[in-house]
Amino acid sequence: MKIITYFLYGNNPKYNIELSFSIFSMLRFLRHSSQDIIISIISDRHDFQLNFPGIKIEHTYISHDELNYWTKQGQYHHRAKIFALAKALDYYQLPVVLIDTDTYFIQHPQKLFERISVNKSIMHNFEYRIDNSKLWEPIVRELGEGIEVSGTRISPESLMFNSGVIGVDISHRELLDKSINVLDTLQGISPIFNVEQFALGVVFNQFTNLDLCTDIVKHYWGYERGFIHIQADRLMETLQKNNYSVINFDQDKMGYPPKNFQDSLESRILSIIKKWDKNYAFAYLAYLTAFRYVSQDMAYANEWANVTLQVIKFALMDYQSDKEHPNYFKSLERDFYLLNQNNIHSLHWLDESVKSNWLKFWQVWQHKPLTI
Repeated sequence: MKIITYFLYGNNPKYNIELSFSIFSMLRFLRHSSQDIIISIISDRHDFQLNFPGIKIEHTYISHDELNYWTKQGQYHHRAKIFALAKALDYYQLPVVLIDTDTYFIQHPQKLFERISVNKSIMHNFEYRIDNSKLWEPIVRELGEGIEVSGTRISPESLMFNSGVIGVDISHRELLDKSINVLDTLQGISPIFNVEQFALGVVFNQFTNLDLCTDIVKHYWGYERGFIHIQADRLMETLQKNNYSVINFDQDKMGYPPKNFQDSLESRILSIIKKWDKNYAFAYLAYLTAFRYVSQDMAYANEWANVTLQVIKFALMDYQSDKEHPNYFKSLERDFYLLNQNNIHSLHWLDESVKSNWLKFWQVWQHKPLTI
């Protein structure tokens, strides 16, 4: 037997959509060939139950006090992932793969376990060397030529791996304790959001042969996440109406909806003429695409409008110190004319939440640009 487990906490309905879709993506493989795989959900929500016809899902509930301990009283939520994985290992005494909810399977999950043994473990993907990351500069400075924590060597050359998927053997149990010690030590130096996945990666990369699995599991994040939420929600609704009689979907169509060629060309040409950076150019393309979808798909149109705002904010975080505020504000109002504070009220198709976020952005940027 082998275990695939998910860790779900809090009441965000989007996590429910993600979890349902991720398990469904497994179901299309497991229905005909289960390979003795058990699906487990670890959750603090005692009212939560998820069931699919023809597949066994086991639920393990944790207390509020237990979750508080895992997260250090809410100081760092990602810390709980390592404890959830340890709990699954302790309970099942079998190989376990912990998978984030924002994932879906593109190959049979059995292939994950073919890469796990006493000597082998898996994580999702390689990301970067930490001395190449601006985010990690505070910790890299403190590392000097390197330190050792719980027998684990950590240096500026250490590698970051993504923890959207973590697969371990029961013999690796003590490595999770090492990972917690590494996490807590580095978190004490600087509270970096992804120190959890670094701790896991640096330990398992040293003490096992660490493999990757991007060819088996798709892990999504960033701007495409909202579109996948829309697509997954629609898919699950259709499946429920059909009593799960059709267990398939076109995985190549998940993610960003198609963008119009003319819009892409316009954005590219203007970015050259006006010397936009790549984020500003993508924000403008998202803006054009939002209005392109108004007559086709209102949910996509709203998500593109939301993405436009998020990309603009990201661009400002990176570059606003180099910009002259009054001129840049005028450029924003001009380039995103239909979404500026003078015109946005006429957009009856725009969800109130998206509209409110845009109006707040204009107000804050106009008066306090450095606080965005």
